[in-house]
Amino acid sequence: MCGITGSHVGSVPVSDVITIENVRGVAVVAFKSGAMLDLGKLQQAETELLEVVVGEHKKIIIDFDAVDSLSSQALTLLLNLRRTAQTHGTRVALSHLRPKLVNVFRMTNLDRLFGFFDSNEAAIESFADTHRRE
Repeated sequence: MCGITGSHVGSVPVSDVITIENVRGVAVVAFKSGAMLDLGKLQQAETELLEVVVGEHKKIIIDFDAVDSLSSQALTLLLNLRRTAQTHGTRVALSHLRPKLVNVFRMTNLDRLFGFFDSNEAAIESFADTHRRE
């Protein structure tokens, strides 16, 4: 269990910036609306996401369903998250990216660092497929 403060959904903590749900052993982290633009919320999200990455989950999906746009600080957060995830043997996938967000990732070449999926279920299946090939 990670050390995020706030109310809980079952045994999984919830904050005012992100929600975390355990789906078949995969941590599905969803940003709440506006969390990817506000600097204060981004800093809080980074702290909470890093706690998830270094915690018990080795498979994480970041759900962008509520995110309409990204700041450069948000992209930096994702790069830091990926670096930390690699260090801890944690795999990260992104889901529900709007087309304009996919374009941002492509323009910055970050599309080469993350797997994009239309749904959380597809991302979960990709983890299972990768595991079967290893």
